[in-house]
Amino acid sequence: MPKSSRRSPLNDDQRDLAERYLPLARALSRPFKAIWPVARDEFESAACMALVEAAEAYEPGRGVRFATFARHRIRGALRDVQRKMVVLGWRKDVKHAPAVQTLCYSSEQHGRILGSELDPPIGAELEMAEEVEVWLRKLPPKHAAACRELYLNDRTQVEAAEALGCSQSRLSYMHREALAMLDGTWYSRGRADFIA
Repeated sequence: MPKSSRRSPLNDDQRDLAERYLPLARALSRPFKAIWPVARDEFESAACMALVEAAEAYEPGRGVRFATFARHRIRGALRDVQRKMVVLGWRKDVKHAPAVQTLCYSSEQHGRILGSELDPPIGAELEMAEEVEVWLRKLPPKHAAACRELYLNDRTQVEAAEALGCSQSRLSYMHREALAMLDGTWYSRGRADFIA
């Protein structure tokens, strides 16, 4: 690779941004990968590369949230790959080409029609994870860790118990306690040691 085209490595802050928002890049690429399964890798790598470029170009002093800044770059990169796929015309993979048909009255009964409804808000998944973290900070550390494994890391109770080094029954008990704490029933039962 010529020296002029080499990318300088990201600094620690830029790397942290890219790592933190990797779920956003993957979430944005998910619908594209579902529609064009043959190009899954191209969409994934385009989203990740756009995220790295966004982390590198981001200037916090401009008053724009990084999620907003990165979202536009990632969507643009995904659209570029999409345009490339459409231009190819699926000549090499006719079997997996999307079917094109005219819309009729009952079209939406047979599946989702692209462009006929609004996309879910971009980054909603990441914002929801951040909101869950706010609630988890209200719990004792062990209870928060149990919920984090189950909800944010999407693990089964067996996997979560293994990750935390406890039995499945203990994890289940901590999970039930945590839900009761967040619901307020824990405090009302006389357990004043929980501070909301």
